[in-house]
Amino acid sequence: MSSPYVGKKIIQLDTVDSTNNYAAKEFKQGHIQSGTVILAGEQTFGRGQRGKLWQSSPHENILMSFPLDLTFFGNLNPITVNHLVSLALYDFFISLDLNAAIKWPNDILINNKKIAGILIENQLEGKTFVSSIIGIGINVNQLYFDFPKTTSLYIELRKSQDLKVVLGKIISCINKRLEDSLHLNEYDIRRQYTYNLWKINELTGFVTNGNEIKGTIISTESDGGIIIESEGKKMKYYNGEIQFKERL
Repeated sequence: MSSPYVGKKIIQLDTVDSTNNYAAKEFKQGHIQSGTVILAGEQTFGRGQRGKLWQSSPHENILMSFPLDLTFFGNLNPITVNHLVSLALYDFFISLDLNAAIKWPNDILINNKKIAGILIENQLEGKTFVSSIIGIGINVNQLYFDFPKTTSLYIELRKSQDLKVVLGKIISCINKRLEDSLHLNEYDIRRQYTYNLWKINELTGFVTNGNEIKGTIISTESDGGIIIESEGKKMKYYNGEIQFKERL
């Protein structure tokens, strides 16, 4: 790899409403290039999936976003982009000998507790996806959280982490996965993603349309759907249509 796809330039902000908002605006206006990392010490309106807020103590965690030109990678399917970024974060945590898993569609868990989340927003030209804004939040040095079943590197490794070192390793993992995408097809990438899913092939409780069901995740689809087998029937669900239940 002659030069990094992501992280060749890093813009450090003390405070911003949302790194995704900032990256999207600057990229659209031509002020930053694909792969430029926007890094913030604090977000005043950080966003997670489906409009949820991403809460983070100031200057203790990794809050980053970067635009990615999908045309350079042969017009990658946005679902594949999600798989690649999820796998890159999974790689990072595994490199630290942590018990990591990808919680569908794009959270990372350590020992069943959330440590990272991904928010990807895609841009279209006509019917073709041409770029993505990829936002990543990773709990690094935060010790106390408002939400249960949340953790950080400090909690798991029992020592404070250098944010610059963590960022460098994350960027390296992302670039490695992007490099792999030039040689692997989308099916192979999705297979790796599915293999490392939390609760894969394990009886699990879910909530859909206000109803509780028990089922087993058996596969994922190229359109981002997940296949769950329940009471002998296989059903496809999309993000927002089904949630994990805390306990069976």
